[in-house]
Amino acid sequence: GRPQVLIYCDGQPLLVDSGGVNYDRGGLRCCLGGPSGHNVIACQEIPVDDHLTKTKAVERLSFDLVALEENEQRLVITNRVTGPEGNHYAWHRTISLQAELVRIEDAVEASEQMHFVSKMHLPDARTGYYLRKCSYQPLEGNTVALRFGDHMEIVTSDCPFDVTYEPCVDSQNRMNYAQVLTRTHCTTHFTETTTFRFDPLPT
Repeated sequence: GRPQVLIYCDGQPLLVDSGGVNYDRGGLRCCLGGPSGHNVIACQEIPVDDHLTKTKAVERLSFDLVALEENEQRLVITNRVTGPEGNHYAWHRTISLQAELVRIEDAVEASEQMHFVSKMHLPDARTGYYLRKCSYQPLEGNTVALRFGDHMEIVTSDCPFDVTYEPCVDSQNRMNYAQVLTRTHCTTHFTETTTFRFDPLPT
């Protein structure tokens, strides 16, 4: 029921998830199949599942497709979650598809102060920005850049994040690692915006 999002451009995955384990029945399967293995925002006070078992939290999803202009389409997904104690939050995810980028805007409003963890899984690749084929320059600020052949994936966030390597099952059904962009919030409301671009290397 969560607004999970995957992004591909010209056949190249730009935003992935952890995949699924066929045989493992232990902690790794729960990690990959739960919220931590997907591109979602999870609330510690109102978990929607526990070791892949549905909790007593109630989710209500709604969808709105808004075409703003000829070169932009926007999908708004709202997930309203209510816990067994009556506390609740609303998570609005807006996905904006434009000619040269994809923008994901997340806004959360909670009935009380809660702990939220936002995760986005990026495919494993060399990080940094290549000005030329033999020149490497790390990026500063809230930006991650991944090189795929003669293209760069540029991921920009409007708030600070941590990047860690976490296990995943890749497209060839092999265990691998994904670079996970993680943001944490402890508040009654917050917003965060993430932008994805897939640009050719400068010549």
